[in-house]
Amino acid sequence: MQEKICCICGDKKNINKHDFKKIHDMMIQLIKYEKVTTFYSEHLTEFDIACEVMIAYFKMKYRYLKLCVVMHYTTAMNPQKLPLHFDKVIIPKIKDENSLKAIKYFMVNRSNYMIAYVEDKNNDLYRMMKYARKIGIYIFKCNI
Repeated sequence: MQEKICCICGDKKNINKHDFKKIHDMMIQLIKYEKVTTFYSEHLTEFDIACEVMIAYFKMKYRYLKLCVVMHYTTAMNPQKLPLHFDKVIIPKIKDENSLKAIKYFMVNRSNYMIAYVEDKNNDLYRMMKYARKIGIYIFKCNI
């Protein structure tokens, strides 16, 4: 099976039932119809974690799914206790001063799809979503 990757990027706080339903429906589309096999997450925001929980749920049925956490080496050197549902920790070699932004671009540049929830159109996440669209990544938008 060819690997298809979807990155998770969102700044949403206070995830509600409606958000979970949207995430669930997007995951079904990505897994069943788009044949996504791998998900990348930074494990930073409530939106990231909500998506990770949903993927962990789907991993029970679709055993081939992989969930990878992408983190900066300084975070990896002082690790928090990561949930067991991650299959792999990816630590890209990034020399960029703005490492959080660089991590997002690392994920986007390796992905076929993106799940995005952007509340602030003036932040780096929104600019990254525009970049993803420009390079041809299909974006599943939760709110914009």
